Amino acid sequence: KADIEKKDYVFHLLRTHFKFEDRHIAQIEPIFTSATPSEVLLKLMQLSEFCNKEASNITDITGYILKSLLNEFDNPLKF
Repeated sequence: KADIEKKDYVFHLLRTHFKFEDRHIAQIEPIFTSATPSEVLLKLMQLSEFCNKEASNITDITGYILKSLLNEFDNPLKF
């Protein structure tokens, strides 16, 4: 139950802070089969901090966050 609440919280953060829409959420939802919501949340905090520092260099924050999460957690070659 706590993991479901954390997962919902991650989705809430993505929608409110990174302008994620349903289509973006659908793309990252499968990562929760291999990663815990806590792992995703930690990565999201790191990405948020990076984006705040590099905001002028990132033109598509939503796309950047989406691709970063997929690269981190949806890579079948990652050990």
